[in-house]
Amino acid sequence: MVPTSRGEKELYLGVWAHPGDFSDESAVDKLLNKLSEIGANKLVVNVKDSSGRVYFKSNVGIMAEVIKHFDFLRYTTERAGEFGIEVHAWFVVFPEGIKELKGFLERHPGYACIEEGGKRIGWMCPSHEEVHDYLLTLFREVIENYNIDGIHLDYIRYPEPIVYKACFCNNCGLGGYMDEKWILHGSEYIKSFVEKSYKLTREYGIEHSAAVFPDYPTCIITVRQDWVEWINRGLLDWVAPMTYTNITKIVEEFTKIHSSLVLDRALLLEGLGKRSSKSRLSPGDLLNQIHKALLNGADGVMIFSYSGMEDQDFRAISRFMRSLRGIQ
Repeated sequence: MVPTSRGEKELYLGVWAHPGDFSDESAVDKLLNKLSEIGANKLVVNVKDSSGRVYFKSNVGIMAEVIKHFDFLRYTTERAGEFGIEVHAWFVVFPEGIKELKGFLERHPGYACIEEGGKRIGWMCPSHEEVHDYLLTLFREVIENYNIDGIHLDYIRYPEPIVYKACFCNNCGLGGYMDEKWILHGSEYIKSFVEKSYKLTREYGIEHSAAVFPDYPTCIITVRQDWVEWINRGLLDWVAPMTYTNITKIVEEFTKIHSSLVLDRALLLEGLGKRSSKSRLSPGDLLNQIHKALLNGADGVMIFSYSGMEDQDFRAISRFMRSLRGIQ
């Protein structure tokens, strides 16, 4: 057990990883060994990307070519237990191409979000039951065919308005970002899907988690993502606010806020960006952010992402985690 601002508790350390990190068996073995060395206990593996492709054997989804040659999710789930590492299936939920209609939307364009100019975009509209059914079928496939420990939701939201202002379909209505009814209507569609996904994970006894925007409650307006409401309703086992920044003070302050919102209703794993569109962290900076997140109420951290981590990061985190856990 590790002493933190919320008393003695288990410490969680996880890493997000992309399909390119699992090129062959030796790459998977190397990844698992490296994560084991730093005491990581959660590996979150991307199994559906923003193009709509899936990285597991599927009868309904469009499988990425790589999966036909190496079923990396199967090999990873078969090996991870030996290292004491959980494997969570990470779904980029609603995007299907983003700028163009791909995947499910290429076959069913009527279920796409409509941006304010009237164009259909490569983002499944959360208002459609058919979209929910498709996604839940994918979830069920991966749960039933692979020994995963959880379903991890990402892009569980509408598009950011800086990318596309949406959705203005008949279901979502013709409001806008100053229209409370339009905002809350959209957030209800998202919550409805989260509820269904949660019920599916309970059916199989696995964890249910989400990567979310850190700027709550502003994200309710911008992307209709009311993740605190999901937690209040008991729909998430753990949550990872994506606090990707070079500024450690921001990590400190956001973690305090997130901790006060989550309380003990779910685990808080603060998301830190080793290398992202908003951050580039040196090994020392990453370690400092991990330390500050733990001091300010997080139950652990999630690091984005494995491909951005260097040997120096692994060595520094290994020493730090061993000292926290009292291991010589």
